[in-house]
Amino acid sequence: MLNIVLFCQSERDFEIASGLVDRVLAEWGPPGLEEMLQTDPAGTRTWVRDDAGQPFFALERLNVYASSFGLRRPYGRFDSRPHAKSTLMARTLFTLARRFQQEGRIDATIVIWNLEHGGEGQRQALEQTRNAASAMTGSCIVMSCPNPSTQGWVLSGFVPQSDSERAALAALERELGFDPTRSPDQLGASDGSAASIARVLRILTNDDPDRQRRCWQVVPLDALWRSGDPSGLRAFLQDLQDGVIPRCPVRAQDPAPRLPEE
Repeated sequence: MLNIVLFCQSERDFEIASGLVDRVLAEWGPPGLEEMLQTDPAGTRTWVRDDAGQPFFALERLNVYASSFGLRRPYGRFDSRPHAKSTLMARTLFTLARRFQQEGRIDATIVIWNLEHGGEGQRQALEQTRNAASAMTGSCIVMSCPNPSTQGWVLSGFVPQSDSERAALAALERELGFDPTRSPDQLGASDGSAASIARVLRILTNDDPDRQRRCWQVVPLDALWRSGDPSGLRAFLQDLQDGVIPRCPVRAQDPAPRLPEE
């Protein structure tokens, strides 16, 4: 069984990330894994639940989780650099993950940290913290930074399916000056502007949750990998390939899956 702890900001982030994890395991994993996920998903892959019973750990509750485990929050400097708030939060998160690993509860840690207003500097600081934590523990840590949020991942998988959707996308291209499905990282996280990613997604999908789900549930993984570089989706898929798939409950002689070519 593959036990995964996932840290993220919302139920929506968990729905998207966990769905993509299962798709990567089933479609890019070794032979036999897809059938295992179909016949016995809970016995093949489980999500560690928090103290409220939800299948993910909310980033906003990191201090609560740490206190419940009697863990001290980290302070000071890391690799001779001052900690930003997000870096301190990440260290708290990895301290929790290390405790889970020591208790034998997890095989992999996945973190979904929306960049929103943090930008490249925040991503680099988080990556530095992740790399140091991985080196110290030897554990699998997937640190993904959707840009600006997981809504960008949904846009990366949007392909117009009707004349009305093609017209909506063309109108947005004229208004914004770029194709938001190809450059979701140029959109803003705030919902009050014309370039708001939430507004763009509402217009393109007619605010239909099922239509949005099809963008990441139905579009081929190879297509998502090719279109997902600006939003951070490609890096997430590749990290799952490199870090999580090797820990799957399959035979050692099963051949390794391959990433799609450019």
